[in-house]
Amino acid sequence: MELHLTPIITDALVAAGQNPKCFVGMDGVRAVFDSQNLDLNGKLSIERIVVGALEKARAEGRIPMDMQPVIYFRRPENTTNSPTAPTAPAPSTRPVATGVKAKTGPFGVRFARRAIPGVKHVVLVASGKGGVGKSTVSANLAVALAKNHNVGLLDADIYGPSAQILLGLSGSMPVTSGNKLVPLEGHGVKVVSFGFLTDPTQPVIWRGPMVSKALEQFFYDVEWGELDYLIVDMPPGTGDVQMTFAERLPVAGAILVTTPQDVALVDAKKAFAMFEKLDVPVLGAVENMAWFTCPECGHEEHIFGRDAFQDFIKERKLKLLARIPLLKEIRVRSDEGMPAARADDATTNLPWDALAASVHGALPVD
Repeated sequence: MELHLTPIITDALVAAGQNPKCFVGMDGVRAVFDSQNLDLNGKLSIERIVVGALEKARAEGRIPMDMQPVIYFRRPENTTNSPTAPTAPAPSTRPVATGVKAKTGPFGVRFARRAIPGVKHVVLVASGKGGVGKSTVSANLAVALAKNHNVGLLDADIYGPSAQILLGLSGSMPVTSGNKLVPLEGHGVKVVSFGFLTDPTQPVIWRGPMVSKALEQFFYDVEWGELDYLIVDMPPGTGDVQMTFAERLPVAGAILVTTPQDVALVDAKKAFAMFEKLDVPVLGAVENMAWFTCPECGHEEHIFGRDAFQDFIKERKLKLLARIPLLKEIRVRSDEGMPAARADDATTNLPWDALAASVHGALPVD
């Protein structure tokens, strides 16, 4: 494979004005590139060049149609003339920049947390599991808080952004003369979402390090202004994105959203344990889809169960922040881009304002 691909890749890089030396070579099925001095845009540019060159080569029959190498970026390894195995690197003595709170986190990871200028409190809304309504809770919490405070909403789900739909926004984020993105505003909330930057019909096929880099740009390369609260809609899981927030930002607290069924609570417990390891305080839990009321007879049915959630918050000593029913109006309002926290219908009886008050009580800004 290397004999076929090396000249194709290097020629494509030269033709595009890139330094062909950034191509390290083939490592199994991976086309390896030196990430030294490459920012996110540089990596994306190289990926586009290489993918285009390989597609053309396949179409011309120069390489087999099933030859699909993975593009991989890595920093060059330190070399030594010593035949002995390298020793572990010494702890970093690099001075920490002004405004950075440094500490050693789990697994020996050195945290260098730097606040977002103008943002008083960063609040993560997490679930561990997808599909439990975390984005809906994030959007409505932001809208409810915005009735009395300056609020931003960061949609951190790069692979499946939804804030733009939930808040009825579309278009691209403007860019300032200082190359900073300007959030779009809806329902009193400043919103940043990857959904504003990509084609909604196309998937984002990125590796974890690229996602983490993009999120860092959302932290510091956005004109957030003065915010009392920045609500972050986290993606499911306990991986790169969650670590990026813990390493880079002084997070004020996290909210766990889960349905009361066992399969969702398994991941909620993992998310709780993750935040404990990352030294992020958990403000409490939201029980979503807690019950369904029959519109014909008024019977209340706990479709996803009940006791398991009560056991969960009792065992973890978590505060119950809100119980949200499984309600058609919430789904309709979400699809229409009119958050239930602003709607003048049956959803006004839901505890969005109480949830906002709980967050403000735990993290006052006055």
